[in-house]
Amino acid sequence: MNGCPALHIRLSIDYPGRPRVLDDAMLDVCPGEIVGLVGESGSGKSSLALALLRLLDLKGGRVSGSIWFNGRDLMLSGEREMRSIRGKEIAFVPQSPSSYLNPALRLGDQMAEAWRAHRNGSRADVEREVYRAIAQVGLPSERTFLRRYPGEVSVGQAQRVLIAMAVLHHPSLLIADEPTSSLDLISQADVLRLLSRLNRELGMGILYISHDLMSIAGFCDRVAILHEGRIVEFAETDAVFEAPEHPYTQALIGALPGRVMTGDMR
Repeated sequence: MNGCPALHIRLSIDYPGRPRVLDDAMLDVCPGEIVGLVGESGSGKSSLALALLRLLDLKGGRVSGSIWFNGRDLMLSGEREMRSIRGKEIAFVPQSPSSYLNPALRLGDQMAEAWRAHRNGSRADVEREVYRAIAQVGLPSERTFLRRYPGEVSVGQAQRVLIAMAVLHHPSLLIADEPTSSLDLISQADVLRLLSRLNRELGMGILYISHDLMSIAGFCDRVAILHEGRIVEFAETDAVFEAPEHPYTQALIGALPGRVMTGDMR
């Protein structure tokens, strides 16, 4: 981290006919840092993720404020510029692989499409980069695996494929929206260790969105607490868990079983 955030946001989000979802919410992510965003279901976490990608309008949402990313305000960027940023400079890992992988296309073909979205090259170039990314996330870098369809692999493997697609272009920021919610406990821990390793190896910042304080404690450098549309607390993870300041944060941590150990996955 160099003191200059890769990402700094100050956002408000509305949906027509509904109470304001986010109200002047502020947070930042430095290069190489893992920041956790925690909040209860329906608190606006996923809306914030889509807003960062400038995709919330597809859900009928309205966004105001600023999204400073690597020195430019993405709120002023047109769709053409955003298409060059999504997947290349800012990558996204969703919570459900089944919603994002095309069941009718082989895994290798989908990864090749993700590579060609931002780069040109020969078939050999594509295959080399796809095999490299697949091996990087601990999946078999074999033609037989890449010829499978999404329904022919486990949910954990499908999630790793999505992560491989996300890091194909070595993004400077990865948004991970509840990436372990569809996995069993062992697979959850494996995915968090994988993301931690990729964070170190690639030097990319990660915004990790979750409702699971236990995973936040062991994975994130800093944590932002979202409550009633606002970031009510934002500090180093150890400090938040050892001495929470806001009553809502105090209630969340007070409800956890036993003593929470921070930093064990970092």
